Amino acid sequence: MKKSNNNGIIDSFKNAIEGLNIAYKLENNFRYHIFISFLVILTSIILKLKMIELIIVIFSISLVLI
Repeated sequence: MKKSNNNGIIDSFKNAIEGLNIAYKLENNFRYHIFISFLVILTSIILKLKMIELIIVIFSISLVLI
């Protein structure tokens, strides 16, 4: 039987985070998306959206970034 390799999962997350860092450093549009996403989440909190609405906003932002 093959044992699960936790290092593989950890390495995958490290690579994903590194990819996001590279995209942030090199891609202007990615930086704009991150900045606007931060503003939208902040505005959502200030406007006291319901939890489900905030979750939908964050999900939508995630889809745009992906």
